[in-house]
Amino acid sequence: MIYDQKYFDQEKEVPEYIYRFLLDLANVQKGDIVLDVGCGMGYLVKRLVPKCKKVIGVDISEYAVRTCRKKYPSAKIIASSASNLELEKDSVDVIFAKEVIEHLESIECEKTLKILYDALKPGGRLILTTPNINTWVWVPSILTFRRPFTLYGDPTHINLFTLRRIGRLLNISGFSESSITYHSREFHRFYKACPKTYGILNKFFYPISRSIVIVSIKN
Repeated sequence: MIYDQKYFDQEKEVPEYIYRFLLDLANVQKGDIVLDVGCGMGYLVKRLVPKCKKVIGVDISEYAVRTCRKKYPSAKIIASSASNLELEKDSVDVIFAKEVIEHLESIECEKTLKILYDALKPGGRLILTTPNINTWVWVPSILTFRRPFTLYGDPTHINLFTLRRIGRLLNISGFSESSITYHSREFHRFYKACPKTYGILNKFFYPISRSIVIVSIKN
């Protein structure tokens, strides 16, 4: 699949509340160095630039890289695949990998997560999202004998993940089990406004959330 202008013209920007939720989870600080893997058209880069010390965006698409460099000259935009990314060890405070790993073959996914783990400073945070194959959203498809394997209608989604599988991959990469927390974006409005309510709802519903949202901290 070529990630060209035609591909990105079909891409819709996600609702603003999702960016706010991810940024809240990441707790980005003014002095942070932040990496956005699979930065695409720079929707997240745009929101990060005023919030932190340095923003690094990475994308495999030459078109996306050219567009981001033009729109956000203060950010460092790198043309690279996620699995071949060269980063200094312990150099980044926060890493976002939003809807990236479902585009990678399994061996590339393992390699990418290891690269990201090594790049994080101790105490650094990885914010990772990917479609959840166990979500309730797929129930109608299953009942009507349709295969929901082109997740969200995107044929470039070639890898499917459950909570257990992605948790295991993060463990292999170096993240301890205790450093990984799972979140449901469906209840984002309670995350800051009413943490106790969010905690209760999240505990029961994150396993069937439409998107797996994970915060992993490097010990």
